[in-house]
Amino acid sequence: MTGNQAKPVARVGFRLAQLSALLHVVGGTTDLAMRELLPFHEEFLGYPHGAVPQATADLVLALLHALGGCLVVGGIAMWVLLGLMRSQQRTTLGLAVVLLAAGLEGSVGVRMLQLGLRFGYIPLGVAALAALGIALWYASAGRAPLKT
Repeated sequence: MTGNQAKPVARVGFRLAQLSALLHVVGGTTDLAMRELLPFHEEFLGYPHGAVPQATADLVLALLHALGGCLVVGGIAMWVLLGLMRSQQRTTLGLAVVLLAAGLEGSVGVRMLQLGLRFGYIPLGVAALAALGIALWYASAGRAPLKT
C-alpha cells in the first residue's frame, strides 16, 4: 500500500499517526521555547505570581526543556518509522509508533491528570491519535500488526 494504491481508510489512519508525530514536535518545541514559568506553573507550585524562588524556577524550566527535547526527538522518530512502515510494508513499526506516543505524550497526560491538571487530556489526545491512526491502518490493510 504505497502512494495512490493506499485504501482511503489506511490513508486517513496514516495521516492521523503523522499528525500525532507532528504534534509531538510542536509540543516539544513549545516546551523548549519557554523562558519563564507560566502563571499556572507558579500557582501549581503554591506561589503567587513572581514569587517562585529562582532555583525552583530554573529546575522546573530545565525539566520542561528536557521533556521538550524528548518530545521533539520522539516525534521525529515517529515520523521516520511511519515512513518506513508504509514504504516497506513493515507493519510492526506501527507498534513502535504507538509505544513511542504512549511513552511520551501518553505518560505526560496521565501524570498531569493525576496531579489534577485537566489539560492533561491534550497530550493523551495526541497519543490517542497515533493509536487510532495505526489501528485504522492495520484494519484497512487487513494485516495483523505482528505479521511482517
